[in-house]
Amino acid sequence: MDRAEARHRHIRHDASPSRRRPRRPIIPRPRRDCHRDETPVRWGGLPFACKTPVNGRAGRDGPAGVAAGFGGDDKVAGFAGRAALWIGTGRARHGAAVATAAALATAVAGCSFDETRPGPDLLVPGTFSHAGHGTGDSPAAARPLPGNWTVVFGSAELSRLAAMTAHDNFDVAAASARILQADAQTAVSSAALFPQATSSNSSGRSFTPTTTRAVSAASGSRGTIATNSFSLGLTASYELDLWGRNRFASLAATQNAVAARYARDTLVLTQVAALANSYFSLLSAQDRLKIAADNLKEARFGLEAIKGRLAVGTITALEVAQQQSVVDQQLAAFPPLQQQLQQAKTAIALLAGRTPESLAVRGGSLEGLKPPVIPAGLPAQVIRRRPDVAEAAAILASADAAVLSARAALFPTVSLTASGGIESTALRTLLSPAAGFGSLGAGLASPLLDGGALKGTLDLQRGRDLEDLQDYRGTIVQSLVDVENALIAVQQNTEHEKRLAAVVASSRLAYDITRARLREGTVDILTVINTEQTLFSALDAQAVVRLARFTALSSLAQAIGGGWTRPDLLELPPLDGLAPVPAEAVRPTPTPAQGLATDGAGYTADGPKTAGRS
Repeated sequence: MDRAEARHRHIRHDASPSRRRPRRPIIPRPRRDCHRDETPVRWGGLPFACKTPVNGRAGRDGPAGVAAGFGGDDKVAGFAGRAALWIGTGRARHGAAVATAAALATAVAGCSFDETRPGPDLLVPGTFSHAGHGTGDSPAAARPLPGNWTVVFGSAELSRLAAMTAHDNFDVAAASARILQADAQTAVSSAALFPQATSSNSSGRSFTPTTTRAVSAASGSRGTIATNSFSLGLTASYELDLWGRNRFASLAATQNAVAARYARDTLVLTQVAALANSYFSLLSAQDRLKIAADNLKEARFGLEAIKGRLAVGTITALEVAQQQSVVDQQLAAFPPLQQQLQQAKTAIALLAGRTPESLAVRGGSLEGLKPPVIPAGLPAQVIRRRPDVAEAAAILASADAAVLSARAALFPTVSLTASGGIESTALRTLLSPAAGFGSLGAGLASPLLDGGALKGTLDLQRGRDLEDLQDYRGTIVQSLVDVENALIAVQQNTEHEKRLAAVVASSRLAYDITRARLREGTVDILTVINTEQTLFSALDAQAVVRLARFTALSSLAQAIGGGWTRPDLLELPPLDGLAPVPAEAVRPTPTPAQGLATDGAGYTADGPKTAGRS
């Protein structure tokens, strides 16, 4: 061994650490032995897999192995297990940290997980059982009602009051405020999708005691040393949403905001229907007051005629007292009708967002309104027209997204950080290039022991999802039940009113004959009293049934969604083909209903998309 070679070996082995070349991190080569499981995974499994070709391997290459940092695709497994060991913030490791984060993002971006819940599995009939009487079964008659659907009743005052209710109702205003809250919550939930940055600026002056010999010798005094410090810094961080936790949380909040809008539309429809019913009650009270006044007039006429016969001695005081009781009965009918009238006015004022003293309602008569023909349409059409069904669908979509967000929280999170700024002990050198500092970093955090909190949160969201699913199913069925009940009420009250009209006609004929004979003195008083009471009761009952008929028509308009048109917030799937039952079928045959499910972009056009979500 010559002298030069010995000197070379000596330098190589005794070199200081500062002169050594930095070691490159060991990056394992990826194995193409991870595969994607195409089988939908039910709740309770871990449907994590990678989109790499199948190599026939099993065992640790499954979901648990990848999540734990071993097995599976070495891009994910190696980096997840070793990233914390060699990702640093020094200048020599900046490139390695960025490269690691990029490689990790590339590896896990091709991975996904599925979450499946049961579908609605509803049976929706093709037609309504009681459709056909005054509902308009033709396709032209099945068109939606106008936006202010109260115009179909032909009352300008009712239409004006309905417009006031839709704009000024207190509950509607509160629902609009809830929309603002939901939008704000959406902004809060979506903030995690974007980088976060904070600035830190500081200045200070510190005093160090010169108690040590070295400091005293250096300073030349036994007092204190004052040191200034100035710094301007910026720190930025960003979480790589690899599994969609933040994205699904944002989607859940967005769907809640959509549901808040549909809730307001549902409330508008409900309040306008309540106003229409109160207005009809007002008109009915006015009609019944007029009927009571006419009946009182007829009863007093009979009383005067009977008193005339008492004067000539053809009857006794008993008959006079009996007729007097008829008069008193008509007088007793006024207070409850006045109460109904005044309470209807106050209810209208409250629904319209006014005080009773500031709103004048003229009213009129139900006889002046023409009962409209309100088409019920098909059950599938009703489901599409109801804002409460759309609200339930949006709530279910939000719950679906919340489940996926809670599921994604079980997987590791990757975050990138960067900081930089300038720092100096003197203001004159604060802006110099030598005062700059900076760092880059990447971190991976994986839940290990949390006492079951994440799993409990996932189970909680799954339970809420199932609850919202049942609410959604119940809302659809309730919407169809509302239409059926309204159709039954319209049909039966219409028939009842027709029959009462016949009763009124025959009772009036009998009363006219009895009144003529009363003038002649050829009829007994008991017959007069009976015919009077029959006519008076028939007239009042006819007014009550007429109110019930108009209320049923209002309920039918509300049951089919009124004039509500769905805004372009999200698109519901076509429901026309849910249950095409032949018209000649004696009994409608129910067919399964397609569920209203969502993906990340909104509602699908082919029914539920609950299996195989990515």
